[in-house]
Amino acid sequence: MITNGDIRIPQQLVVLAPELESHVAAFRDAVLNPEDDLGLPSALRWGVAAHIAGWLGDEELAAMYRRVCSVSKDAGFIPEEFPKDLEEILTAYAGKVTNAPRSISRGNIDDLVQAGLNTPQVVALSELIAFVNFECRIRMGLGTMDTMHG
Repeated sequence: MITNGDIRIPQQLVVLAPELESHVAAFRDAVLNPEDDLGLPSALRWGVAAHIAGWLGDEELAAMYRRVCSVSKDAGFIPEEFPKDLEEILTAYAGKVTNAPRSISRGNIDDLVQAGLNTPQVVALSELIAFVNFECRIRMGLGTMDTMHG
C-alpha cells in the first residue's frame, strides 16, 4: 500500500495549495487501495496505473506503480467470472481513454460489460484512469514550471 511518503506532490504545488497533497494521497488510496475493491484487485489497479503513467512519460511514477503492483499480495488474483485477459482488456481501454479520449464510445463501455465488468466496476476503472491522468499531468505541468524558472 502506498503511503503519503511514497509519492509526494512537487513542493511548488504544496506551497500554492498546501491541502492538495493530503487530498491527492486520499484520492490515490480511494482508487488504488479501496476498502471495497468491487472485484477489481489492487494489483490489477496498480498495473493499469503503471501503464498510464508510462504512456504519459512519467517514468518515476510508473516505476513506483509497478513496484507496488509487484509486491501486492493479490498480484495474481483475477476473479473467476472474468476472462483471463482482463488486465489486457482494462489496459487497452485505459490506453484509449488516456491517448485518444474523444474516440471513446458507448461501444467501448459495452465491451467492458461483455468482458464481465458491472457498472460499479466500470465507474471504478474510470475513476482510476481519471486520477492517474490528473496526477501525471499535474506533475508534468509543475516540471514545465521548474524548467521555465530554473
